[in-house]
Amino acid sequence: MMALGTGTLYAANGSANTLESIDYSALGGNKVRIILTMGGTAAQPTTFTTTKPSRIALDFADTASRLAERTQTIGIGVIRSVSAVEAQGRTRVVINLAGSAPFETSVEGNEVIIVVGGAGSARTAGASPYDPEVVRVLAKRGSPSTSKRSVANVDFRRGGSGEARILVELSDPNTVVDMREEAGKVVIDFQDTAIADDQVRKLDVIDFATPVKQIETFPQGANVRMVITPNKAGEFEHFAYQADQLYTIELRPLSKEEVEARQAQKPSFTGERLSLNFQNIEVRAVLQLLADFTELNMVVSDTVTGNITLRLKNVPWDQALDIVLKSKGLDKRVVGNVMMVAPGAEILAQEAQEFSRLQQVEDQAPLFTEIIQVNYAKASEIAQVLTEGQSSEGDVTGGDISGDSDAIMSGRGSVAIDDRTNILIVKDTAVNLERIRELVVRLDVPIRQVMIESRIVIASNEFAKDLGVKFGFNAAKSEKDGGKFAAMVGGQPEDVPNFGGIGVPAAAL
Repeated sequence: MMALGTGTLYAANGSANTLESIDYSALGGNKVRIILTMGGTAAQPTTFTTTKPSRIALDFADTASRLAERTQTIGIGVIRSVSAVEAQGRTRVVINLAGSAPFETSVEGNEVIIVVGGAGSARTAGASPYDPEVVRVLAKRGSPSTSKRSVANVDFRRGGSGEARILVELSDPNTVVDMREEAGKVVIDFQDTAIADDQVRKLDVIDFATPVKQIETFPQGANVRMVITPNKAGEFEHFAYQADQLYTIELRPLSKEEVEARQAQKPSFTGERLSLNFQNIEVRAVLQLLADFTELNMVVSDTVTGNITLRLKNVPWDQALDIVLKSKGLDKRVVGNVMMVAPGAEILAQEAQEFSRLQQVEDQAPLFTEIIQVNYAKASEIAQVLTEGQSSEGDVTGGDISGDSDAIMSGRGSVAIDDRTNILIVKDTAVNLERIRELVVRLDVPIRQVMIESRIVIASNEFAKDLGVKFGFNAAKSEKDGGKFAAMVGGQPEDVPNFGGIGVPAAAL
């Protein structure tokens, strides 16, 4: 249903061609083939590359994208993912690489074929399929098959950093391999390939402390399918590479920080759970049901039309709403406790119209003049900050500076500087004046200073003469000594006169 909805939208755009699908497969010699299928005859795209980050970009002129998802994770060889973005009547396909690699492009009918990698291409994470390791689980080789292509052997090995490596030996290095992630599991299809009966089995490798819990290999029609069950979904990174006939799938455990970063990128749905099962029901009716279920105030545009078929069981209501909106090219905006639903293009047009209206109101708003005293900074420096990004800088010593749309001030605002009193004379709308006052308060602060104190002491050669000791005595009569005070000066006692508590300088002793 998503393809039908987007197809209607792109047909209205009138593009000459469309990008229908992106397929990929692993080739021998560490190469990966990507096939871009177009709705009509494919034209040679314009290509260019970047090194930091390593990417290959292909531009398709006058082409619309009908892909259900913009980004597709590959994880084979040097290729991490492929993204397709449509803008201004053209579609750009970007191949994200783990490192620089050679590539070739060719056009066959309605297909554009890109072959990436080769002998000189970088290998992801430095993993080698021949790294000697500690565990070998399945070493028994199956009997040869009568098919031209077959899975000859499967090995499991544990890497030195706890990563799990599944080594698949193929009879033909050109076997087409399709690897993807489904419901938290890694699924690999070896197309047009057979497998011996003794290789059809289920391996339990939970005891080896890797992200892998179980590996199951079995025939699936004309193909061979391998299903890798992880210990914890979403806590690993998987990729694959090939060297001749040895195809290696590696699952690397993620750190706690990487897991938290992944969870933060995923949309969080916390609404009450519900179940919906409808066949060809009107979209407006589904939105009404969701509004009634959540008691939400919802306004639906008259341009929302069409029918939808959906079967949702025990999902949060906000996730159900998100699924309905995306499948029909709709978008929503929440203002207060009211939700408005309309086509994405219509909402963008309304927002652009509202922005234009606000700009016109600002252009017609009255201007006011305010004097702002600058206490610590220079008024000329504050003025330069207020008018940064303008086309005319004016005279910072006392002239008039006019602002424009890139400055903090409005296009009609101006600021004059009085260097003598360090004052700014600002003329602008009331809204901008409030912003300018707040900014000046934050910028006009004293700079932290350090006080250095010094003292000067003058000394001369006569300084030592001012040094001395000052003594004071109180007379004490003693009958034994004839009423005289005896003091010890030096080493022998002698009679001294009664000084009556008078201080005696050092020179008098």
